[in-house]
Amino acid sequence: MPTVNQREIFDRPPANMRKIVLATNIAESSITIDDVVYVIDCGKAKETSYDALNKLACLLPSWISKASAHQVCYC
Repeated sequence: MPTVNQREIFDRPPANMRKIVLATNIAESSITIDDVVYVIDCGKAKETSYDALNKLACLLPSWISKASAHQVCYC
């Protein structure tokens, strides 16, 4: 997602509308959005992996396990 669109999350929604956030583990732990009450965890996490072809470390989204989902649930 382009940076311009990422900044839109900090805009307040119009009256009588709710803001819904779908997030990975990175977003849940690295930013604070003051008007968000609930976050829906999409079940994906960004994990560090190594691309041997390009010789680079990268963050790739992957599905989390059921055990991992229960561990981070603040129900």
